[in-house]
Amino acid sequence: MDESKIPPEGDTVQGREIAKSVVTQAGSAQTAHSVIRILFVTTKQSRANYSYPELIVSLGLQSVNEVMKNSRINITVESAGIYHANYDESGKNYSQLLEDLAKNMKDVAQAREGLLADLVSMIVINKEWRGLAYLAPPRD
Repeated sequence: MDESKIPPEGDTVQGREIAKSVVTQAGSAQTAHSVIRILFVTTKQSRANYSYPELIVSLGLQSVNEVMKNSRINITVESAGIYHANYDESGKNYSQLLEDLAKNMKDVAQAREGLLADLVSMIVINKEWRGLAYLAPPRD
């Protein structure tokens, strides 16, 4: 052990007091808690493949919320609902699926607005990637 790295006796106590002061100040600051509502959309294929999409959604949200809580991030995600779209994902890649979801599925847009959803997530069976999203709203 390198004893030159050990602080003198007095500094340890002073360091603890400074640390305690910083923690107390940080703990007293309140941050806003955000709730993000997600509308989950199923396709014909995902409904045929997953018997209980509600269970998948519930377990996923529970997991995300546990991570947020353990990370002390003041965000809760909740389901705005599950919309069973009359949509066939056959032969489509993620770019096509996202394009359809964002621009062509007017019924989903109406459901999102009516259910006050902040985000929309489509449950698909395509395993090309883990997912794809726009980072900003699409331009018309």
